[in-house]
Amino acid sequence: MKNILIAGAGTMGTHYARNLSEMRDELDVSNIVCVDVDIEKCQLLREKNLGVDVHHIEMKAGALANVVRSQNINGLIGATQTDSHISVLNEALSVSSERPQITRILQEKPFGLFDEKGAEHFNNIVDTVQKNEIRFGMDSILMFSEIYGVFDKFLTENPDLIHTSTMCIYGKNRTQDTRPAHMGIFGTEGTHAIDIARRLGNEYLDLSFAGGEIVQGLITDNDPDVPYACRSDFKAASGASIAIEMSLAFDKNYRQVTHRFKNAAGEAINATLKFDQKGQDSLHVTGNNTDIVVDEVKPSGTKLQNALRSVFGDTLSPYSLDQTLGLRDILSEVNDKSKVRKGPERPVITPPRF
Repeated sequence: MKNILIAGAGTMGTHYARNLSEMRDELDVSNIVCVDVDIEKCQLLREKNLGVDVHHIEMKAGALANVVRSQNINGLIGATQTDSHISVLNEALSVSSERPQITRILQEKPFGLFDEKGAEHFNNIVDTVQKNEIRFGMDSILMFSEIYGVFDKFLTENPDLIHTSTMCIYGKNRTQDTRPAHMGIFGTEGTHAIDIARRLGNEYLDLSFAGGEIVQGLITDNDPDVPYACRSDFKAASGASIAIEMSLAFDKNYRQVTHRFKNAAGEAINATLKFDQKGQDSLHVTGNNTDIVVDEVKPSGTKLQNALRSVFGDTLSPYSLDQTLGLRDILSEVNDKSKVRKGPERPVITPPRF
């Protein structure tokens, strides 16, 4: 039987708790425990009556490890804020005798790696996972959207397309956020954006960093001068150019990626995927002699449940750490080489439409 700990009682932690509760018998789960440092989030999750044992813990070293020991946890889902990914996993894996007590891990999205210390801890985690054959999986926005299945079908039906470039526009409105904004653009959204930019069909592009710029200014009263927008350029191994434009000052949450292709006749074909958190995800395909094709799908829990099966079940293979290792290298280069310039204070940016 599995005792699974969900670290984080926010939006994603709640999604995992609900789906895991529904899959108790299938995944042979005995106990589901969720912890968070936010008392209000803990109470909201308790009120949903999902059969989850919810604990409020203090933000101090050893708090998470104590729960792992006392609840005999052997499976972990990391669903905390991006800047605490490394510390949560590091502490959970520290509970061991000769082998780690935790044998299965699902990380909610690609790791946030922002400094040399974080990268060092991540390397230790990778060593532990590989040495002890811990079943590891990584989830992300791509796992939730069925629209990528539609996109994969489009590519399969058009095998002559040559990928030439990708533009990823991604961001949120944090201008009214009460949390400190100094966690930075790559700390909060960068891992998702790069993950989306790297994804082409069923493959992940091998990217190298080519340059970038970060814009700083006042967007909240918590910090006087913080990163709120950036542009990062990459090159794929195929020669295709990849650009990511991101902002924390959009007037609404926004995720869009456009893959540009050429067909055998040299005509330009654009495939634009738009991710709408509360509505329908969509794929728009346009070309010189191509009618506009619009496919829309509603978000579903199917992908999330498959992510749970891949780690806590015994039928699907877990995802590779290679994707995360690639993201680590890219983020490290972005943080080292991006140039910072001063931008306007309290900007409100309207993202482009199709």
